Amino acid sequence: MPLCVELASPPKWAEVVVAKLLGIGQETQQIAARLARRLVGLIAALERAHPGALDELELRCALLREQWEARGAGLLSCAARLTSKELLVDEADVILVHPVLGGGGAAHVLYNSVRIEAVLANPIPDLPEVARLGWLIAQLNLDLPQFSDHLPRDRLATVGPLALVAPTLAAAQEVELSKLDEPTLAVAQRAWGVEQIEPARLLEWWETYQDTNPPWAVALGALDRMLAGA
Repeated sequence: MPLCVELASPPKWAEVVVAKLLGIGQETQQIAARLARRLVGLIAALERAHPGALDELELRCALLREQWEARGAGLLSCAARLTSKELLVDEADVILVHPVLGGGGAAHVLYNSVRIEAVLANPIPDLPEVARLGWLIAQLNLDLPQFSDHLPRDRLATVGPLALVAPTLAAAQEVELSKLDEPTLAVAQRAWGVEQIEPARLLEWWETYQDTNPPWAVALGALDRMLAGA
């Protein structure tokens, strides 16, 4: 997904993806060529089935852009204040995609970008998609050494996004987008795909963090141990 933004054509997408996954060689060049032909075919099929898709996507981004311009900066600033100012990225690319899940997205940490479905209306009225966008962007600095040196990469990829749900909702509450309580936490965990622990226990971890205020890396370690216990 991030390569589709950075590179200009399907052959380049295929070449870079195959090189990253399999290395460089004559056999992998052949694999990249076959993959590129399939990507071109997929694009042609999309254009036949859904002409004007790009123009529609531009229209679909209006709601999210409007909400982000109104409250996005405040949401991120508040989330960073509640966790660690190092989590606040200087800039990031936001990749808008057509909605196939009725609301969804992911953070591409290695590419400093996120993708999010461009829905025409918030699927969950009490949990606007702009809150999801803030949560995704807040993940992009999790690979900084002060965080990644304390947890293995695979554990950080699990613990980091989960840990940011509560502070994102707390920040959303401050900017009057949503609220932080156990029912909303449960909805957010389900909608954002981070259901590794019960909402009550996640809220307990968050309240303990607020009471003790350790470095965010220490809080991540505590949540990782809680997940292991669960």
